[in-house]
Amino acid sequence: MTQEASTSQHRPESRLDVVIAILLAVVAVTAALAAWRTSAVGSQVSDTNRAGLIDVTKQQAMHHINENSAYAEADYSAQAALKAAEAKTLMASDLPALVAAGSSLNDNLVPSMQKLAGPFPQGDLLTTLGTYDVDARIAQVESADPQYLAIVPAASFALADDYSNEKRWLTILSVLLAIALFWLGMAEITSGRWRVVNLVIGVALWAVGVGAFIGIETWFITGRGGVI
Repeated sequence: MTQEASTSQHRPESRLDVVIAILLAVVAVTAALAAWRTSAVGSQVSDTNRAGLIDVTKQQAMHHINENSAYAEADYSAQAALKAAEAKTLMASDLPALVAAGSSLNDNLVPSMQKLAGPFPQGDLLTTLGTYDVDARIAQVESADPQYLAIVPAASFALADDYSNEKRWLTILSVLLAIALFWLGMAEITSGRWRVVNLVIGVALWAVGVGAFIGIETWFITGRGGVI
């Protein structure tokens, strides 16, 4: 075999070496990008779960305040009713001093306590037994409070679940790209027909991985309304 023939025989191998080297670099960059995105989505899972827990804490704190306030209003209403009955009894007395004391209660203390009682006693805040429906009052306050309504822990947890599902798929994708990198590495160290076979398998897996990456990201980002 002449030197010229040998050179022409090695020329395709040299070109293939260059192609494989380029593909290895491209697949390595793609795998690194997928790994970075998987890590970023994992951080979002943690952040959104933390936000949900913070929202739960805020919601519980506000509910506790509303609960204490509602029980205080119910107590003031009950005390006002007792004082109103006491004032009525005193004003019905024949003694001027008692009548004056009753009038003072009725004109001063009772109205003040009724103001502190809020909407109690209203028909929609009474149970069928005639007792104060504190739970209804709490629901009334919270349904009219925009700050309380703005706290939705379930939304944060649902978003965390969405990110978690995305991370799961991206992890599978990262493994697929690592396998593609392996086959391309095999193509670099083998020769002959097996070199081409390894190259085709590596490229095919990489193409599937890229397509899956685009599909997964499009699906989840679109589902979140464009939120990355």
